[in-house]
Amino acid sequence: MYQTLVEEEHNLFEASSESELLDGMSQRLVKTGLFDLVGLAWPDEERIVRCRFVSGGHGRELIDKWSSSLDEDQPGTIVREVLRSGKVFLSSDHLHDVRDCDCRVFARELGIKAWAAFPIKRSSVPWGVISVAAGDCDFFDHGTVALLTSSAQLLGRALDAFDLRARIKRLNSLYSLQMTQSEIISGADNEETLVQETCRKLADGRLFDTVFIVPAGIDGSKPLAIAAAGQSDEPDSHTFSATTNLINLILQRCPIGRCSVNDLARCGSGAVASQAFERMEWKSAAMEPITRGHRLFAHLGVVSRCKDLFDTEVLSLVARMAESLHRALDQIDVKRELDRELAQQAWLALHDPLTSLYNRTGLDLHIDKAFARVKRTGGMINAIMLDIDDFKHINDTFGHAAGDEILSQVAQRIIATVRQSDFVARLGGDEFIMIAEDMRTAVDSVALLGRLSNLWQKPFRLSSGTEICVAGSFGLAKYTGSADTPDALCHRADAALYLTKKNKKNRKACWQIHDDADIDIVV
Repeated sequence: MYQTLVEEEHNLFEASSESELLDGMSQRLVKTGLFDLVGLAWPDEERIVRCRFVSGGHGRELIDKWSSSLDEDQPGTIVREVLRSGKVFLSSDHLHDVRDCDCRVFARELGIKAWAAFPIKRSSVPWGVISVAAGDCDFFDHGTVALLTSSAQLLGRALDAFDLRARIKRLNSLYSLQMTQSEIISGADNEETLVQETCRKLADGRLFDTVFIVPAGIDGSKPLAIAAAGQSDEPDSHTFSATTNLINLILQRCPIGRCSVNDLARCGSGAVASQAFERMEWKSAAMEPITRGHRLFAHLGVVSRCKDLFDTEVLSLVARMAESLHRALDQIDVKRELDRELAQQAWLALHDPLTSLYNRTGLDLHIDKAFARVKRTGGMINAIMLDIDDFKHINDTFGHAAGDEILSQVAQRIIATVRQSDFVARLGGDEFIMIAEDMRTAVDSVALLGRLSNLWQKPFRLSSGTEICVAGSFGLAKYTGSADTPDALCHRADAALYLTKKNKKNRKACWQIHDDADIDIVV
């Protein structure tokens, strides 16, 4: 017996699994030849105690049928009392022992006269029982009891060692997941990538079986992202169904969505949800809200096939993951807002905010490129200046808001009149300029001016309902690749515009073309 215990101490800690450890203990005790039966018993998820790893003797089939409940309203048994008290039970004449009527029935059939039960403590708490039986009364002397007590204690330490290894492995997984999340957050530039990579990486870590992120107020809508351990494809309909049931269960318990369930089989979720969880082999789950800015954005859900997974450490990890997602989403929003602001500033640097046309800076950039194209490929550039006649009177009579409406509508009419390839800018006040390329003859220039003259045919209708008749003047100058400069071209167009406005009382047309030989020539 002593030699068996020494061998067991060496072998227990080399077992590769908990099942191998427990089965090995009962087999080795039987090999001593001292006991007719050796069994290990511990309660299952339903708190029902059954003998497992029964070895030796011919009563295996009978003992396999034995069970005992730990519930208070069930009749008491020695196994239950050992588990509750943590004390050793000895019976030298079990057939006449009134303390355990539950086991005497099959003890009589098997010829068992001596019976003993030793508590197995896991983390210092009674977890299971080693039961041994012999056919002789007064079998359990002091030495046998001491060695069996030591065997139960040794088995408890070996189970604690398994738990410690499992805890170390889990802590490594937790640390790895935290590092992974840091990588995801630093590399994600949009929320779609962020939530998808978070779910995939958390599922790949194997601590969780399924990971999902659902928008707040899901109401059956599709999750933002979902991933299952060991699956590269999108999860099937059973996973989506179980996810929906789980979300509804948790939100019913906690509307904010911060909740954990360590035993889905006993959570009272209803028949449909229970079947969905059982089909997926889901045992425990947790969910944590994700905020974005100051509002609820989504929920992070994690599911495990292990019961009681979500202790303080794992829940703390899930909370940190949700907080990391919150910070990452806020960073994405800040970056997006910054990009939007930079884009707006870049746009304002080249555009007029009132009319959305280009401004003088935009004109300078465009006309330089236009000059370079003409010098390289030939052709002609027309610069056309436009000015609204008596615009000050409009502002003074109807107000500056009405004047702004007129300017915006004039810009819209110009864009609708010129070609898509033509350039239009507002230089300030009521002054506009158009740059038209690829016009080969003076006829093309006159035709463009004729179309622009139609801008004033219809009155301008203000938002107040008032209609205003407006007129305007144009001045055109050409560039054909001579030694001219962009500034000089614009200056000549402005000079032609000035001449048109100067003669507006007696003019036959609202436009004039600058001629290098004589500024007063009207085409």
